[in-house]
Amino acid sequence: MRKRTVGGAMMLLAVGGCAGAGPSDAGGVTASASPSPVDAAVALVQARAALESASYRFATTLNNGVSVTGVVDPRSQDSETVMTSPQGTLTIRKVDGVNYVLVATTESTGEPGTDGTKWVNATAEGGGAAAFEPATLNQSLSSATEVRWADDDTISGVIDMVKVAEQLGGDPTALAGKDTRFPFEADIDAAGRLVEYQFIPPAGLSATSSVTYSDFGTPVALAAPPASEVRAP
Repeated sequence: MRKRTVGGAMMLLAVGGCAGAGPSDAGGVTASASPSPVDAAVALVQARAALESASYRFATTLNNGVSVTGVVDPRSQDSETVMTSPQGTLTIRKVDGVNYVLVATTESTGEPGTDGTKWVNATAEGGGAAAFEPATLNQSLSSATEVRWADDDTISGVIDMVKVAEQLGGDPTALAGKDTRFPFEADIDAAGRLVEYQFIPPAGLSATSSVTYSDFGTPVALAAPPASEVRAP
């Protein structure tokens, strides 16, 4: 896949608006005539499904200095996501269906629970950080249209970001008056797994780096924090 600056509207919704705004220098999708024995739409569905059968790591960097990394075991549904910014670090750990959040700010705010010493047992239904699910990072690809092979291992197509906002529980009215059709590219490895994808936003919208998936089958041994390290929400 060709490297380029990519659209952040999906990540903006997925991580609760932590992506910053900035113009994109992205170009359009360039398709090649490389043939494939597998229909592109089918291959994209299979590539996403492969992320549900084995553990993996994921990573992305937003254009406002926020990096997001994590590890997921789709079988146990345990996961840990770490969001790092100049303001501090936010860790979301999901174990046995329970979400724990740890906040460590760079500078003291005086607010309880921001010094990185105590976790909060948080319910995902309450929204905010506790509601973040790594699987939402590629959920938008389920509504892809105009799907085709761009080359031997890259699939391209178009995503309607209004549908993405609705899928992620965001407010699509924030996109009113904007071009919401974003081209995307997705890289597929030799095993048919999704390993990288990126959105290419219209000029003037926020941008992020591509999302990558790696270390398939990596051991995931996450445990709930000790009771002494968990405070009431």
